[in-house]
Amino acid sequence: MSKTEKQLIGEKGESEAVKWLRQKGFSVLERNYWTKWGELDIVTKKGAEIVFVEVKTVSKPSALANTIAKTSQNVKHETFKDLKTTSDDDYEPEDNIH
Repeated sequence: MSKTEKQLIGEKGESEAVKWLRQKGFSVLERNYWTKWGELDIVTKKGAEIVFVEVKTVSKPSALANTIAKTSQNVKHETFKDLKTTSDDDYEPEDNIH
């Protein structure tokens, strides 16, 4: 199955984010890691801290403000609550349900 233009743009954005994170000293542990509450685009580590990264890629700069507004409206409090309570001990690569 061929990928849509949206999927290709998303992959490019994730790849750029990975490059930027590595330049900042982060180690990339996982990409497209699936959990019970959804997909995490990138799982990174810097020192003892594990960081979950959600990447939003837009193809046109004018779309950025609209994307931010929609994302802010669609994010559920429970998702952030789950992520805030997730510790290093909760992240297990073998739990990836993808």
